[in-house]
Amino acid sequence: EFTQYYIHHRAGRRLAWQYNMGNADIKLQFGTRTYELNVSTYQMFILTLFADIDDLSLTTTEIQQQTRIPIEALTRQLQSLACAKYKILSKTPASRDVGPNDKFAFNNNFKSAQYRIRIPVVAAKASVETEKEKSESMAAIGLERQYVVEAAIVRIMKTRKQMVHEQLVTEAINQLSARFLPTPKLIKEAIGRLIDREYLQRSPDDPRLYNYLA
Repeated sequence: EFTQYYIHHRAGRRLAWQYNMGNADIKLQFGTRTYELNVSTYQMFILTLFADIDDLSLTTTEIQQQTRIPIEALTRQLQSLACAKYKILSKTPASRDVGPNDKFAFNNNFKSAQYRIRIPVVAAKASVETEKEKSESMAAIGLERQYVVEAAIVRIMKTRKQMVHEQLVTEAINQLSARFLPTPKLIKEAIGRLIDREYLQRSPDDPRLYNYLA
């Protein structure tokens, strides 16, 4: 709901949630003892599933369906919670590999000499990127840059209201040069998309002159 609200009120911008950047401090009770855990945002999502429900057991697939965490990230989070130093969850079967039908439950027998515990996330395995993956990565980068260029043009035109093509291209390059160097062709294509979506309009008297509409 907030994503739709943001997009509606922030024309030309794109909202992307960076869950890997967040963390939380939560208190959990294991038997008669209480601990304060510092966990990642994804780990918090997973542990919330087991709150206030005794003897609940969930498979990897069920956890993924309820949290919508991407499976590669979910595997690492579950390994961190059930297979590393601090076994907050119990896992069946008791192996480090995580399969779709492996079951996880809250480990009421967990004990530690520390009251405050940080649960680190297991590092991702290094892998060689295939040609297909490289192509998909480049396509994703290209799409992301389209959004960034469009957002920059909208910001410029919202302030200036009216600009000729060459001035707009130069201003967009100046604003984006700290992130990447867009080509004039990339900017021209972005202008065309914004005209199609009625953010901008070509002046009827001069096709090189753009007016801000939104």
